[in-house]
Amino acid sequence: MALNKRHSNSELLRFFQSGLTGLSSESALKYRRTISELECFLTAHRLELADLDPVMTSDWGAWLLRQGLSPATVARHLNILSALVTRAAERSMLETLDAPRELARRLSEDKQPLPPLMREDVFDRCLTLLRESLRPGDGRRVAADMLLCSLLRGAQPLGT
Repeated sequence: MALNKRHSNSELLRFFQSGLTGLSSESALKYRRTISELECFLTAHRLELADLDPVMTSDWGAWLLRQGLSPATVARHLNILSALVTRAAERSMLETLDAPRELARRLSEDKQPLPPLMREDVFDRCLTLLRESLRPGDGRRVAADMLLCSLLRGAQPLGT
């Protein structure tokens, strides 16, 4: 679906908030927390929600884990993000994206313990380096995606 125009973070976050009126109070609270976490992440890393892609989704998931959230809570945030993005895509405000739901599914079904988390400054430098290597036309995108996935799920053997 073609986008009507590029929307700012504040426009998209307001749109997300506006859709909470029909939810139960418990669900609305969970959605508000997700929107708040997403806004903090976008602000901290100077990112635009209009650029949401699988890499940014993985970055956000890793950032949430780094904040000390459990994999189940991160999966819930990712599932909520998926619902919000789907609603925005129906209004041609964002492109559709399967990455949040797919990453949530992988986190939910993965029974392996998470790898030890690295210091925050090292983690931030890794994310910065990965983002810089993912500029359009860069042939290292697949390798960077694999690295992000391994950060979220622990190193997985390639032969299986």
